Amino acid sequence: MDGLLAALGKMPLVLKISFGFAAVAIMWEYFPVVFGIVIAYVVNRKRISLRTLGAAVLILGVSFVGQWSWTHRSLPFWDIKPTNQQSTATPTATLSPTTPGVLNSIDQPIFLVTSVVDGDTFKVENELGTATVRLIGIDTPEKDTNVTDYECYSEEASSALTNLISGKYVRLAPDETQDNSDKYGRILRYAFLEDNTFVNEYMVKNGFAREYTYDKAYQYQELFRGDESSAKELNIGMWSVDNCPVNAATPTPSEAVCECSANSYNCSDFSTQQEAQSCFDYCGGVANDVHVLDTNGDGTACEGLP
Repeated sequence: MDGLLAALGKMPLVLKISFGFAAVAIMWEYFPVVFGIVIAYVVNRKRISLRTLGAAVLILGVSFVGQWSWTHRSLPFWDIKPTNQQSTATPTATLSPTTPGVLNSIDQPIFLVTSVVDGDTFKVENELGTATVRLIGIDTPEKDTNVTDYECYSEEASSALTNLISGKYVRLAPDETQDNSDKYGRILRYAFLEDNTFVNEYMVKNGFAREYTYDKAYQYQELFRGDESSAKELNIGMWSVDNCPVNAATPTPSEAVCECSANSYNCSDFSTQQEAQSCFDYCGGVANDVHVLDTNGDGTACEGLP
């Protein structure tokens, strides 16, 4: 031990400082092991040489550095695991649908929901930046619109999404059949909570949103259409006559009454492609596609509709 101390005394100051930090780190992380080695050396110093003791400490040091480097590595944003982020808010709906095995892999990026814009749009952030998310396959009543029918149940839908995801972490998954973002710069995604609640489906199944096909069929179109049918049968949410008038639940514009002065309709407002085409043509076709029913500009509106 005296030889070791003498060797330390001859070290340059920078090495002494480095050795000191390493020793403190090792003692902090592996105190029981180091303490045991020291006690064993003191009790029977003839059986444990300084060389053996030094080798043991060196091995512990290398092990500690490796463990520390792994623990504090720069994680890709899809691997960041939130801690202590449980919300006390509870959804206003009585149903809690989950879809086991649906895009709930850890490979999907995870974000903190910072605010909810309305029932189908919210803002997120992680260490790489912020984004506005538009949920795929659903549409909720708008807060600001010239179509009176759409205003019914907009506040309830927005509140439901807020209670469900605000301040929580969500995993976001794209759909290969859809664009990455819409014309407003919102990224198009499916969202999942940590308990695998499928947010998009939750909103439709509980009557806060209607199924919405924008131009092209998406991966869970049939699932969401089934959820909407179930919500209608259960008479819940926007489909309840107590919440919204019967004629307000599903506005179906026709050629004679199609509103053309503002962006008032989506493809989900039409039962068939023919109805959407009638409205599209009535408002002026490609030259005046105020409702953005023809996304690729080929003159055919809402090609994903039957």
